Amino acid sequence: MRHRNQNARDQLTRALARRRRASASELAEDVGVSVATLHRLLQELDGRVVAAGAARRTRYALRRDLRGEAIQLPLYEIDSQGRASPLAHVSPLHPEGSWAHLAGTSWPVPDDARDGWWEGLPYPLYDMRPQGFMGRQFARAEHRRLRVPEDPDRWSDDDILHALSHGGSDTGGNLILGDPAFERWAQAKAAPPRNR
Repeated sequence: MRHRNQNARDQLTRALARRRRASASELAEDVGVSVATLHRLLQELDGRVVAAGAARRTRYALRRDLRGEAIQLPLYEIDSQGRASPLAHVSPLHPEGSWAHLAGTSWPVPDDARDGWWEGLPYPLYDMRPQGFMGRQFARAEHRRLRVPEDPDRWSDDDILHALSHGGSDTGGNLILGDPAFERWAQAKAAPPRNR
């Protein structure tokens, strides 16, 4: 026989997967437990749940896997001196959308994203994706390796996250998403200049 808390944990995971984000009281009602019990259940899901917002604005959402991998992608910012520093983390969420806290950075943040909740991806990531003639050339050359459509205009948000984090070491702007792309950037920066 299954333990009652296991049933509540399963119900909580399903409730989080259905909702974009929810308050503790909404989730407690969905699961049929007290708010105190809900908080204990949320702690047991540590790492899989994003909690953001202050006091009554606090909302919870379930992180979504990207291509079978549980992820929280680091977003790095490169300054005018060529130095990298962590800016934020980007987490895709169930059933859609993402979380990345950009408030307090140099990026203007709309009021509805002040706690880090985004309906799709944070807008700087859309600006980073391959675009125009060069973007189409990149997508044609790399689409098989990255397992994305050949036409970057057909990329889903997940395709954008995957392509940027695995092949976006030299995008427009001053941001790099994901450790694989950051490592490629760091290797290229450390490489001695080629003789012409």
